[in-house]
Amino acid sequence: MSERYYYAVARTAELENKLLSRAKLEQLTEASDAPSALKALSGTVYAESADVLQKPEEFEGMLTAQTRAVLSYIREVCPDKALADLYLIAYDIFNLKVLLRCEKLGEDPARLMSALGIYEPPMLRDAFEDGDFSKYPHAVGEAVAAVRKALSAGSSVSVIDLTLDRAQYTAQSEYAKKCRNDFIRNYVRVSIDLANLRDFLRTRTGGRGAFYAVFIEGGTLPVEFFDDCFDSTDALSKKLGFTSYAGLSKSAGEGDLTAFERDCDDYLTETVRAGKKIAFGPELLMGYVAAKLTEIAQLRIILVGKINGMRPEVIRQRLRQLF
Repeated sequence: MSERYYYAVARTAELENKLLSRAKLEQLTEASDAPSALKALSGTVYAESADVLQKPEEFEGMLTAQTRAVLSYIREVCPDKALADLYLIAYDIFNLKVLLRCEKLGEDPARLMSALGIYEPPMLRDAFEDGDFSKYPHAVGEAVAAVRKALSAGSSVSVIDLTLDRAQYTAQSEYAKKCRNDFIRNYVRVSIDLANLRDFLRTRTGGRGAFYAVFIEGGTLPVEFFDDCFDSTDALSKKLGFTSYAGLSKSAGEGDLTAFERDCDDYLTETVRAGKKIAFGPELLMGYVAAKLTEIAQLRIILVGKINGMRPEVIRQRLRQLF
C-alpha cells in the first residue's frame, strides 16, 4: 500500500511547511484584539481571506475556505477513496441532520447544507427524498429510516443527533476496514472510545439509560466498562488509569468537560502523530489532515476569544496540542 502514497506524501511535505507555527499561534493569542489577531495572519495561507473581512465576526468564512481546501486536497491525492470518505462522511451526516430537521419543521434546508461532504447537497437531497442511500454504508440509510419512523411516532428531534452520530462512526468503521490498514482502523476505534468517554461525562448524571442511548459500538471500551462509574467521576478516573487512556484520568476525575474534551483532542493528535514514524503511507497524509484541522480549530478558539474579550491566559487554556 505504501508505494501508492509516494505522490501524496511528496505533495503533503510541501504543505506541512505552510502550517502555522507554535510561535505564530502564541502571537495571535497575545494580540490585543480580534483585528490585531487577523492582521498577524499576514504572510500565511489565511492572509488573503483575512484582509478582505469587513469585520472580525465574519472570520468563519475564512476557516471554512481552508477546511474546504484540505478536504479537497485529500480527495485529490488519496489513492484510497475509502480514506477520503472517512473524513468527508461527517459533512454528509451533518447535511442529513439538516434535512431531517427541515423535513420535520417544513423548512427549506438549502442554505443550511454544507458543500464539504462526499456528495454535493443537491445529489444528497435527491437521495434523501428518494430514500436511496445505496452509495453509502448501510448504517446511513438505516439511520435515516429509523429517525423518520421515530419522529413520525412523536419522538423528540434529539433522536436525529443520537441516531446519526452513531451512523457516522459505524460508516467510518466500514471505510476503515476497506482501507485494510491497522493504523486507520485503530484511529477510528480510538475516535469512538473518545466519543463514548465524552458522552459518558455529559450524560452520567442522567443515569445508565441516558448513556446507553448514546453509546457507540466499535471502540475498545465496551459499554460494561462504564457500569460501575456512574456514582462518581473518580471511579471512571481510576478505571482509565489501567487502560491506554490513562493520560485522561486526571481531567476525567475532575469532571471538567472543557478540559476533558481538550485532553481527548490531544490524545487523538498523539495517536495520529505516532504514524509519522512510517516513511510512506496513509499515516503521513492523515497526519497532515489532522494537523490542518487542529490548526483551524485553534484559530476559531483564538478569534472567538478575542471577539469576546477573553484574556490570553484563558484562551491558552482552551488551545489544543499542535501536531
